[in-house]
Amino acid sequence: MVPNAARFPWITAAICVPAAVLMAGARAGWVPGGLQPAVAVDLADALHVVELGARSTALVGDADEHWRLLTAHFVHTSWLHLVFNVAFLFPVGGALEQIVRRRDYAFLMLVAMMGSGLSSLVFTPQVSAGASGLVFAVLAAAVITGIRHRERLGPQVRHHFGWWVLPFLLIIMAVTLGNPSVDHANHIGGLLAGAAYAPLMRLRLPRAVERGSPGNLAALALCVVGFVAAPAIARGGAPTRVEIGGGWSAALPAAWRARFGALGELEWVTAGGLVVLTVGDGPTATPATQRRWYLEHRLAPLASIGRCTDAQEVPTGAALPLPSGALHLRFALRREQTPMIRDVVFLPSSGAPGRSVVVSLEVPRQWVERYDETRDAVVGSLRAPRPGAEVTRAAVAAIE
Repeated sequence: MVPNAARFPWITAAICVPAAVLMAGARAGWVPGGLQPAVAVDLADALHVVELGARSTALVGDADEHWRLLTAHFVHTSWLHLVFNVAFLFPVGGALEQIVRRRDYAFLMLVAMMGSGLSSLVFTPQVSAGASGLVFAVLAAAVITGIRHRERLGPQVRHHFGWWVLPFLLIIMAVTLGNPSVDHANHIGGLLAGAAYAPLMRLRLPRAVERGSPGNLAALALCVVGFVAAPAIARGGAPTRVEIGGGWSAALPAAWRARFGALGELEWVTAGGLVVLTVGDGPTATPATQRRWYLEHRLAPLASIGRCTDAQEVPTGAALPLPSGALHLRFALRREQTPMIRDVVFLPSSGAPGRSVVVSLEVPRQWVERYDETRDAVVGSLRAPRPGAEVTRAAVAAIE
């Protein structure tokens, strides 16, 4: 038997209300600090959504921003996106919060956040946001709780749980299936997390009892482990040493993917193409000549096809751990209206006299400091192959 007295679903409200406030603030012109001096937030721009707290596999892996696994559930890309999620989360989650122990429901939310977030890290490289993972978790938990405790729920309450919820769950899955803009991994992760934790949830007794349980302690431990391990999971393993030309090699993050760029150069990209490492060849000359060559033979051709505008050299900032004889340049530019910073390093070639290897790392301007450690790690890993060292061409082979 469960108590008839209703109670306000504070935990569900603590998710829905901040999400609505954040959306209202963004639409009203509130600008996160990372976007200064932007005029307004554009929720269609992945960079702006990231500044609000959306999930970015690249920033979790490369910048150790664990907290995005939690904040992403409060960020939405449109009012329609928010209303759709709240329309399911508040009534279903609120009803579930009414009949189970509040502590158990709080753990369900935590497990759902971590389960959907970690699933998204593994299978969704692009930026994602929204509470849909929590929606799938509460729907799965409502189905299982209703079936398990059917005899203990009153007739009126029973119709809100169990098999009655299953059609709504199937409808949402059918509507979102096949939509490339939907983070399906987030949905599946939330669904599995809710289904896995639901058997541990207990109904409220006539007199509320809020005691701990081994199941909650185990769930908390798993969430903590997942939170701590999130950057390692996002990175996809240890860096891979690859040959970049001219007798040089570098250790690159395993999650970065190889492709050929607009000028035929080999690139490694992450964050949906927002972060790009490019390698190619160039001349061995004085710094002034190399600077002029890069402007004429790399940035100017990109400008001619509309991929680069407003390019200008800027101070390099903190010194990089450069190999002996290397030159470091930094350029500010716009790539399709997005302000970017490109760090360029000229490396002397050991295999072709008079030539050098040119390595550049381009990141959004507001991510420059976040990528300081990754940039230092990549540049610090540059070296000529040692006898017996393993250097892989797997990235090029994957493209071919």
